[in-house]
Formats: sequence, C-alpha cells, structure tokens
Amino acid sequence: MALIEERRYVVSTRFGGTGGSQYWDDGLYHGVREITLHFNTHINSIAVGYYKNGENINAEKHGGDGGNPITITLAADEFIKNVSGYIVDGTHWGTADYVIRSLKFQSNIREYGPYGDEEGNPFTFIVNPGDKIIGFFGRNGSHLDAIGFHVALGIPHP
Repeated sequence: MALIEERRYVVSTRFGGTGGSQYWDDGLYHGVREITLHFNTHINSIAVGYYKNGENINAEKHGGDGGNPITITLAADEFIKNVSGYIVDGTHWGTADYVIRSLKFQSNIREYGPYGDEEGNPFTFIVNPGDKIIGFFGRNGSHLDAIGFHVALGIPHP
C-alpha cells in the first residue's frame, strides 16, 4: 500500500499599500534559500532565491535600485516562519500610498533584521507550527509597496 503525500497551500493577506505600478507573484516553491533586500529608511527592493525539486531558482528583483544591499542566506534545514515589519505613508518618497518601511524575518533557527526603520504601522505574519513560507508576492514601483506570502501547510502525523 503506497502512501501519497498531499501538500496544501494558503495565501496570506497582502501587507502594505495599493500603490506601485507592478503586481508580482514569485509563485510556489519547496522553500526559501535566500532573501536579498535593498534598504535604507524603507525597503527599496526584495529578491528571493528558492529551491524546488533540488534546483536553485532566483526570482526577479522587485522594487528600485537604491539603498544598502543585504543578503540573508538560510541553512539547508532552515525555513522562514514569521515576517514582521512596518508600513508608512509614502508621500515622503514620492508615492501617494503606503510603502514597506521595515522587514524582520524569523526562521526556525534565528531572527534576521530589522532592515529599514521601525516606524509607522506595525504588521506581523505568523505561520502555524509545522507550516513554512514558500513564496512571496506583492506590489512595487521604485519601492516595495506591499508584501504577502504563500504558506505550505504542515501535514498531520498520526
């Protein structure tokens, strides 16, 4: 008798504003390998490296070119389970809507960040035990306007 593993996925709400000229969705993968941010007082851009079927896949960079770059490289047994940050009115940066001011990532091993300034309206996305973030989506123009997450749901064990 063969055991068939069924994977289930959910999509989070989108955190941030409705501005930005570009909606993007990196899609579903088996996990996150690395996250590259460009930031200063806010998040300029994000690019995520994933893995799927043993292959490394780099998604496009979403956002502008400004800011300081930082790359978070996850260990082979590490995964992102929580993301938090701040959203702020973007008129100071030339956008009429809200932008992502800061991001912090919590893995099953450690915390990364905060990147950007922790000012504005806070948000937190926490996955349930056994679940993990396996994809990102959002909106951008020259800044990261909004961010959301694809989550793989854990499989119950008897």
